[in-house]
Amino acid sequence: MREINFRAWDPVKKEMWLNQFCITSYGCINQRQVAVEYISWKNEDWILLQYTGLKDRNGNKIFESDIIRLDDLFYKSIEADRLMCLVGFKESAFMYGRNEDYTYMNSYLWMAQNYCTVVGNIYQNPELLENNK
Repeated sequence: MREINFRAWDPVKKEMWLNQFCITSYGCINQRQVAVEYISWKNEDWILLQYTGLKDRNGNKIFESDIIRLDDLFYKSIEADRLMCLVGFKESAFMYGRNEDYTYMNSYLWMAQNYCTVVGNIYQNPELLENNK
């Protein structure tokens, strides 16, 4: 069975949340405050990021908006134009590519999962995508 998992970026507090919230059928995000108690509110500022179901070469889960670094040999073998790539969902598949508007998101993530390492994400480490080759 496929593992369904999300994390959430809070742009106001500049924090990433993982396993500390749940999403209700009404679209509310419930934040866990104590071990089993949740505080419910509809927070439209939070950005939900889905787990791709894939892990990098070190066994780390890969989520939407993660930044991955391609291994040197893989990078050269596919003649990529950059080492650092952004993960996103496009055309019914998780892809990786150049930028966050997904215009240059053109490679299937499942092909690179064993040849990449998660190094950050677009919200906490945007500088990783700047001027990288």
